[in-house]
Amino acid sequence: MSLLQTMRDYINRNETHTTDHETVNPHQEAEVSPLVSFVTTDLKLRMERLTDERDIERDGKVYRKLTPEYFAWLRSRMVQAHSAHENVAQIDQLNTTHLLHLKPA
Repeated sequence: MSLLQTMRDYINRNETHTTDHETVNPHQEAEVSPLVSFVTTDLKLRMERLTDERDIERDGKVYRKLTPEYFAWLRSRMVQAHSAHENVAQIDQLNTTHLLHLKPA
């Protein structure tokens, strides 16, 4: 009997075999950890397998796991940035309006 035939016979039997402390079925799919979101402060998103790590580094950037707490912090920073941008736009508009109404001396 050839090695190939022996392997085919073993696979076709669809038997499970045991190791020291667990039963393994060769046809059962391996469990894969779910994907979770990691994000940078400049909002680059990356999906990675679930790990115990809070921060990961990829391509020279540090990504943090997007937990509810980190999402709340990021959102608060975006609200602050949006408010600051609106304030600058209002100040620019006021300055422009003021400059248009000035008369040359």
